[in-house]
Amino acid sequence: RQMYKDELVLWEVERDLAKVERCQTQWAQPKLGKLGSPLPKPVIESVHEPEADGDENGDNDGSESDGKSAGDS
Repeated sequence: RQMYKDELVLWEVERDLAKVERCQTQWAQPKLGKLGSPLPKPVIESVHEPEADGDENGDNDGSESDGKSAGDS
């Protein structure tokens, strides 16, 4: 990346000189090219704990038993 910036500075100097002399530059503007692949996103690894979350029945169907049925409003 630093080499690209150095080449760009040289090209800008030649471009400005060509504008003053009313002629074209001898080489095209340098291209940066492909960038390296980005770093992978950090992943939080889960800690496996025993499943003792207070569910004594072992019945974990996602519904809470609050004494009401699904049809009651």
